[in-house]
Amino acid sequence: MSKRKYKCLGNGIFKVEVRDKKDRKWVEPQRGKKFSVRKTLPNGKRVQHHFASFDEAKKFKDGHITLDRQPKDNILFEQLQNEWSLNLVPHLGVSTQVRYKSYLKHFEFFKGMRVCEITSSIIDSYLRHIKTKEYLASQNSTRQSYRHEFSVLRSILRYYISRFNREYDLPFLPEHSRMHKVKEGRARPKDLTLEEFYSFIATLKNDVSSDNGQIFYLACLQYGLCARVQEAAALSFEDFDLDAKVVTIRQKIIWSRGKDHKPFLQSGLKASECKKIPLSEFARKHLLEWIMKSGRRTGLLFNINDKPLSYRQIEYRYTRALKKANLPFAGTHILRHGSLTELYSVTGDIKVVSKFAGHSNAKVTEVYAKVRESHMAEATLRLDEKMRSVGANGGKAESNLVF
Repeated sequence: MSKRKYKCLGNGIFKVEVRDKKDRKWVEPQRGKKFSVRKTLPNGKRVQHHFASFDEAKKFKDGHITLDRQPKDNILFEQLQNEWSLNLVPHLGVSTQVRYKSYLKHFEFFKGMRVCEITSSIIDSYLRHIKTKEYLASQNSTRQSYRHEFSVLRSILRYYISRFNREYDLPFLPEHSRMHKVKEGRARPKDLTLEEFYSFIATLKNDVSSDNGQIFYLACLQYGLCARVQEAAALSFEDFDLDAKVVTIRQKIIWSRGKDHKPFLQSGLKASECKKIPLSEFARKHLLEWIMKSGRRTGLLFNINDKPLSYRQIEYRYTRALKKANLPFAGTHILRHGSLTELYSVTGDIKVVSKFAGHSNAKVTEVYAKVRESHMAEATLRLDEKMRSVGANGGKAESNLVF
């Protein structure tokens, strides 16, 4: 469920409705408070409160009951953090749960504080605390910011608003987004050109190891399908229809940072249930090569003893090959950036690229599909060509010239 609207029942009482993601209809929420009252207090302040039943909402509106604010005002941050961990975190992905719980150690500063007393000034003090030399000495030397920790802190306080105190204002200011930085990191470029990609896979192919070359074929399919690495690593032979030249990507690998967690397959992609895209000749060629080389016809394309590859195996080989090829990149996601940018340079259609990417919102695709300087130069040449043609024809454009 997501999004919320209020249906007026009259006399300042509203029924809460949420939109069901499956059938897109507005329905009653399955949990939480289902009625809202908007009321003007004697001091002129307008308030809004939520109730579990219509009777409670009506009694409050008519002035027969008042709200006891003491319980929610006395909630300590550690109590809120425990409730958030117990009720919200288990619904997240396994790797996300491990990550979020690892951030909680950075919130010792708020221990013993009442949540309602956490203001912008307190956040300023907190930021000064986590950026002291003594505190940073206990952190990884490569730390550049507390952006992720800040995101979790925001989630915890939003949980407080939704469950306990809707009148509480988040204490974050625009400048806090800059203040949580520890040092300025060197931004890596995220545009892998086609020439650089071929240099990378040539190096990767020559990087002999015990995996029988499957990391090389994994990289080729990841690029050829514009896929995330966890999607490419989860591909099975059954996902491909070689006659129709299409592939259906329907699952991903979940890699957790926890020591006791092993990688496992999970149905669905990051932004959709699945995506069905045409199989490029490049991807088809390397798929057939891998089928012949591996001698397998069913199950996971890439595996070791029928178990999914670990992220560390893939990331290590990718980064090593990128370094040997003298390319200024690291990690695995650069292949997705490069393939989507290359696709955009060919099509010029952000919606087509969005379909290949599997994004539900084309604005997200714009982060990947970059406009290169070479594209701008080409556009200038085409404009000059059109202007010369129109000028030579007395101001009339030739019908076969398209800009």
